[in-house]
Amino acid sequence: MKDKNPLFQLKNNSKGKQKLQRMINDREILNWLKDLFLHTPMIEENAKWKSLLMKYEEELLLLASDSDPGIRYHALSVLIYSDNKIADRLIWDSLDDSDSLVRILLLKRFKPEDRQKFYNRLYRIYLKDSNWKVRKASRERIRKDYSDLFTISPDNLEEREKIHCIELLDHRSSMDHDLAIHFLQDNKKGIALNASLYLEKEGCLDDMLKKASLSDMDEFNRKKELLLAAVSCQVSSFLDKKENFMFCASLCLGIGLLHAGAISKITEFIIEKVIVLPEKSVQVHQIRLQALEILLRIKTTEAYELLRKILKNFKSDNEIIKTVLEKLPEEGALNIYPVLLEYLKDLSFSNEETLIMSFMRLPMSYCLKDMYTIVRDTESDLIVKRRALSVLCQFSEESTILFILEQLPLFSREDIQELGSTALKWAPAPFIKTAGELFQECDGNVRKSLMTLSALAGITRFLPEMEESLTDADPENRKTAIRALIDLDNSESLDKIINLLYDPDALVRSEAARSLIKWNKEEAFHQLSQILGDPNEVDTVEISIIEELGESSNIKSIALLIPVLELKTELEDELIKSLMHKKKDDEIREIVGFFVEGTSAVRSSLTKLFSRMGDSAESYLLELLRAEKEIALHPSISRILDETAYVDLCISKLKNRKKSIRKQAAEDLILIGTEKAWQGLIIAVKDISREIRIISIRAMEKLRNNDSEKILEGLKNDPDKKVRKYTLWALEKINAGKLP
Repeated sequence: MKDKNPLFQLKNNSKGKQKLQRMINDREILNWLKDLFLHTPMIEENAKWKSLLMKYEEELLLLASDSDPGIRYHALSVLIYSDNKIADRLIWDSLDDSDSLVRILLLKRFKPEDRQKFYNRLYRIYLKDSNWKVRKASRERIRKDYSDLFTISPDNLEEREKIHCIELLDHRSSMDHDLAIHFLQDNKKGIALNASLYLEKEGCLDDMLKKASLSDMDEFNRKKELLLAAVSCQVSSFLDKKENFMFCASLCLGIGLLHAGAISKITEFIIEKVIVLPEKSVQVHQIRLQALEILLRIKTTEAYELLRKILKNFKSDNEIIKTVLEKLPEEGALNIYPVLLEYLKDLSFSNEETLIMSFMRLPMSYCLKDMYTIVRDTESDLIVKRRALSVLCQFSEESTILFILEQLPLFSREDIQELGSTALKWAPAPFIKTAGELFQECDGNVRKSLMTLSALAGITRFLPEMEESLTDADPENRKTAIRALIDLDNSESLDKIINLLYDPDALVRSEAARSLIKWNKEEAFHQLSQILGDPNEVDTVEISIIEELGESSNIKSIALLIPVLELKTELEDELIKSLMHKKKDDEIREIVGFFVEGTSAVRSSLTKLFSRMGDSAESYLLELLRAEKEIALHPSISRILDETAYVDLCISKLKNRKKSIRKQAAEDLILIGTEKAWQGLIIAVKDISREIRIISIRAMEKLRNNDSEKILEGLKNDPDKKVRKYTLWALEKINAGKLP
């Protein structure tokens, strides 16, 4: 119609006006306009012919309120150029017209004088109008002519307004980008979803992932929270693109999202890229562990194959291997078991406990044959055999008990305890039954192992068999029985064990003696004393007793050791080494008591002992000197300190540059009070410190008033001229009653 209707060809000039008049002819203008508008399409163009109709403003005002939206549309399209106040008011009211095309027309073409008022109306329509095209027209008009007035506070918007705002975001606007980021974090899922979809369409989510950086962790964590918000709205296509994971930071961010519950179609690809990252930072290490946790949750063939590769390539990384082994999926056994078997045979593999437990996550049928083969293989290392037996112990398979128990002689005491305790946990009754049958067999090595195992596991069921072994022809069985019965604290066997102190085998006697001392059974002390005093006993037995008594916490052990110092001087060195373990206060007091009452030989040995003990003994001996209640021990203690060279040490300290050290040395010399100590103290009476001079001279005055003329006379007649001089000087001061 536009091409055929001559009206559309008219221009706003005299010729155009004449042609228009001929078209109207004698028709009533209102009806002519109405008919014209009804047959004219509603197009958003500023047609030149419409300006010719301005002279019919009155009729146009009537048509602008017509019930037909097309008539209103064209009438208003002319009136927007009118200066008539009535037309202006009508246009303002028509901004709420029921027809969206009418509203769009006015939003695009209306140019009122009051910019702020029209902007406010545009802003309201942009956020509240129910028609998307109307809102879009309003937003475009704002962007075109009112951008200087435009501002928006997303926190103050209603839910509907937020959704409308998101729908019209412009990727060219940084403000709109920030709005989308803000709405992405909204508590309302619908709003966050719309923001996510916008950011996804514009590639913003991809950019967040691609351009992540570990140099700014605050920004890194912010991006993570934003992407998690998108993921929570099921918008996660950015996690399915391999090109988004070319850098370390992107991989770290991706793993963080997956660990938090996000889903990706290329999870295995991301995890493998993370696992082989060359970076050694703490953060990358943590991300790698998170990647492993994710991988362990995936039940796919690709995931199991990747786990196998990780186990093979990261054997030396204890934390990674431990993480994988602790959570191995049973479903991937075919892929994973060969590597576990390889680890089991590798002596350098250190995560042994975790490795053994990892076999429990696999079907027993996979492992049983290999474990039996390893144990029976004469070329297998003992450590590998123990590992294989430990694996067997983990399975609830009673038929393996006999096999396990028969292999016990291969292993150490600690290994036996571990294997036995494990077997007892899952099959105690069959274990006891099978062990009882083996006790009746003739193999001594098996019986020894069973006794050790029973003792360490606390099994008392086999006490009769153990007591019977105390008289076994094999000395090793007798020794094992001693240890087992004592480990089980079976006091009823005490007399039988004491009898073994006189066993014909020296090693059995040594074992019995050591075990009784550890057991702390004083009932055996008399026999131990006799053995130590027996001139016919071999040195190895005596030395073993002496060593064990040294380790004993029983103070009565001292009374067993010291008499031997006089009986067997050839054992003096071993005895002193043993007594050197006695460093507690009550133990040193006990030794001092023996020094007081001992012979010259005992005193000589104990002097060597105290000398070797050094500070640990000297500090306590000085405390005894200071204690008034120990006055009877003072002469003996002073003599010990004199003979251990402690007095010489104090005298040398009187020349130290530090006053505190000289003062302490002088006080210790006064406390010891032997002639040698007083001889050294004479140096202190001329000390540069008045305090030290005073305590030294007062000590000499006390010595003079204490009937110790012999010491004083000795000092006055000392061969050392300086000692004689200082002694006479000090006595003159004392006589004069003046202290320097």
